[in-house]
This record gives sequence, structure tokens and C-alpha cells, in this order.
Amino acid sequence: MSQVSGNGCESPRASIVVTTNAIPVATAPANQTVCAGSSTTAVTFSGTPATGVVYNWTNDNTAIGLAASGTGNIASFLATNTGTSPITATITVTPTLTTNGVSCPGAPKTFTITVNPKTAIVTPPQNVSVCEGGNATFTVTASGTGPLTYEWFAFGPTGTANTPAGSGTNTLTLSNVSTSMNGNRYRVVVTGPCGAVTYDFAVITVNAPAVCANALPATISAVVAPAGTYTYAWTVPSGAAAAGNVSSFQTSTAGTYSVTVTNSNNCTNTGSANLVINPNPTVTVNTPAPICSGGSATLTAGGASTYAWSPAPGLSATTGSPVTASLTATTTYTVTGTTNGCTGTATATVTVNPKATATQSLSVCSVQLPYSWNGQSLTAAGSYQAVLQTSLGCDSTVTLTLTVRNGVHTDTTATACSQYVWRGTTYTASGNYNAYSTGVNGCPDTATLHLTINQGVHTDTTATACTSFSWRGTTYTASGNYNAYSTGVNGCPDTATLHLTINQG
Repeated sequence: MSQVSGNGCESPRASIVVTTNAIPVATAPANQTVCAGSSTTAVTFSGTPATGVVYNWTNDNTAIGLAASGTGNIASFLATNTGTSPITATITVTPTLTTNGVSCPGAPKTFTITVNPKTAIVTPPQNVSVCEGGNATFTVTASGTGPLTYEWFAFGPTGTANTPAGSGTNTLTLSNVSTSMNGNRYRVVVTGPCGAVTYDFAVITVNAPAVCANALPATISAVVAPAGTYTYAWTVPSGAAAAGNVSSFQTSTAGTYSVTVTNSNNCTNTGSANLVINPNPTVTVNTPAPICSGGSATLTAGGASTYAWSPAPGLSATTGSPVTASLTATTTYTVTGTTNGCTGTATATVTVNPKATATQSLSVCSVQLPYSWNGQSLTAAGSYQAVLQTSLGCDSTVTLTLTVRNGVHTDTTATACSQYVWRGTTYTASGNYNAYSTGVNGCPDTATLHLTINQGVHTDTTATACTSFSWRGTTYTASGNYNAYSTGVNGCPDTATLHLTINQG
């Protein structure tokens, strides 16, 4: 390598060494499929060149039990899957080769690890109760990688006998069951590629045919095929009447009835049935205390397993016990109790006392206000209500219409001199005076007198004369006191008094 200047001169040449590092190539590991709980196969990474390569890997699904990333080979690990479906993780590995301090990565390669779930029972078979002669079905629901196989085994109620009962499907059906199977226990074993799982036990309860006591007598019949002529020999429980050579008869005795049937060729066959007689329950129900209209009462039944109520109106529920009755009228309810298919009834009457209403009218004089009524202070005419309790303890609403009457008020204005007579009374001083009387509406009338009393003017004159004295047109010749009267400016008499002294010569 050399440099050339601007004038075309070349510098001395020098040598440069260029080193090209190799790009590593990884070999993709084989995919794996394992069961949950099993160990995976260890993964050893390889490629070219055979040495000096570092392998870094990442995992996109740590649910399989592997870390999210790492360097170098992957050791065997315990695979996990907590679900019911397979899960898959993709592992990406990248090779890196470092030469002379320079690291060169190669193309990434991928492989997968799939973890199948363990075989598991999702829904176990449930206990079954069935009548004798009926069919019983047990069903199991399982999960896991298929195909799944199913095996059923029967055990006695207390024994350990392990008798195959069916296989191939997740359902076991028992047909025409008998009371001899009562209490049998059934095991199911589910097997798949990822293991087997067992469920112990589902139990069958076989109920013998039962008759309610109130439906007796029951009919016992031998059903024979084909149709023809047969003889019948019955074995009946203690206390039952002999049946004789009949195909059917009636009885009221519980127990096992067996029959031997013989045809015309003297061939025989036998059969038996167990008659169970269930008592009818004695149902009880309380009689609640009377309630007020719109109130509620609790009805509680006893003596049976389940209860049904009628009629429905007013009830909080038509089944079960207790129930609540909310009513506005007296109602009788019937409760039907059931135990083992047999019924009994009882009745209860809920007495409803009505709420009373009343109206009242009252007229008072205004002077009687405020008027006290049922704890209320009434100050004006109007409509008022009070809630009281009747003798039955229920609310009673009383409505009062109040009328207020007013008395008549009259005013009299008078002016008099010295005195005034009004309504039989003499008044001598100015002032306001009231008089009361009962008016035509029964309320007090009021009359007011506004009185003014005017007094006349009194004047005194003193005089002394020798023989006589003239005063107000009159001549007086003797000493004395003399009065003269006149009408004053206010219309009342004025009085003038002369005090006269006559001196004789």
C-alpha cells in the first residue's frame, strides 16, 4: 500500500496483512417430546469448527421447566406441564467464534421441546342411586395426551374382590341392577402415553321397590314369558297370607316374596322381589299469631324431608321450610311433606286483622284554639290524621276535618256628659268597655264601647255689695251662694257660682 501526492509523487510502499475469521455454523439439535414429570434428553451443541465455539441459547416458554436463557450445553431437566394440553418451547441457539479478540456470531438454529400433560381425571364418576331393575351409569372425564384407555373394576361393599366390570370407554352402564349389588364400589383406571391414573370409588345404591303405607295393599305379580299355562308356588314373609296358585295377589306385609313357576313340561324357574313399605310422614306446621293487613308471618313445617306449599300467592317460596307469608287477607295454606317418595299434608291458617279507618268532623270556636287532638296541637281549620292502635293491635287511621267558627265583634262609639248607660251599666269615665254574649253560632260575640265623658265648666265669682248685686241679669239683695247654668261649647252644662256678701249700712 502507498500514498500518491497531488503532484503525482508516490510514497514508499508498505504491506498490510488482512485476516478473515471463520463464521461458525451450529448443528440444530433434534426436537424432543416428553411427558410431564419425565426427564428430557441432555442437549449437546455441536457444529463447525468443532472447537472454540461458544453456544448461547434462549427459551421462549419457561413453563416447560427450563430457564429463559443460558450458555453451553443444556443438561437433562424434569419437564413440567401443569395444564391439560401439550405445551411447546422453542429454543434458539446462536454459535459465536472469537479469534484474535474478534467475535463472529453464526446463524441461529432452533429446535423444540414439547411437554405432554400427565394423564389426569378431571371429573370423577359420581355415586349413583337407582331402583331395582333399573340401569346405573358411571361416567369419568379425563385429560391427557391420547389415546386414553379406560378399565372399570367392581368391588363388594366391604370386600376386596376386584372384578372387571367393563373397558374401552369412559362410561360404565349396569343394566337391570338388583338389590344384591347395593353398596358395590367401582374403580376406574385411565391409561395414556403419559401414565395411568386411578379413581376409587363410585358407589351404587340399589333401592328395592317401595310402596307408601297409604297406598296399600300392594300387588305382587309374576311376569312369565312366553305366555302359557303355568302353576305358581309362592313363598311369602312371616305374617303375610298365603298366596296360592295365582300369578298375582295383594298384600300389606313387607318382605321378600319368591315364586317358583312350572310349565306344562314340568320345567321350573324362580324369581323374587323385596317389598318395602315406607310410612307416610306425619307433617306438622305451626299456626302463627294473627297479623295485621300488610304484615308477614313465618310458616315452619316438620316431619318430612321436603316440602311444597299451596296456594302460592303471598309466599316467599313454594318449597322448603320455613317460608314467609305476606298477606292482606286471611289465608289457609296446605303443606305437602315428602319422605322416601311418600307424602303427608298439614294446613295452617294465617289470620289477618284489617287495618281500621275512621273519619271525624269537629267544629270549634276560634277562642278554643289551639285545640288538642290525639297529641297534636291544632291551630287552624283543616284536615288532620292520627294513627292509633285497635284492640287487635293493628294500626287505625283517623282523619279529622276541623272547622273553626268565629264570634261577631261590634264597636260602639259614644260621647256623654258626666255619665253613659250601655247594656244596663252606667259608665262615668271615658274608656273602652267590652261586653260579651253568646252568638247565633254558639261562639262568644264581643261588643266594644268606645266612650268619651265630657264635663261642664265650673266657674266661681265672689262679690260684696252694700244693698244689692246684679249678676247674669238677676239682682240679689241678700248674701249667699247663687248658681247659674248654661250649655258649654262641648254641649254639657257649665255651672257658674256667685259667692255674694251684702253689707247693710
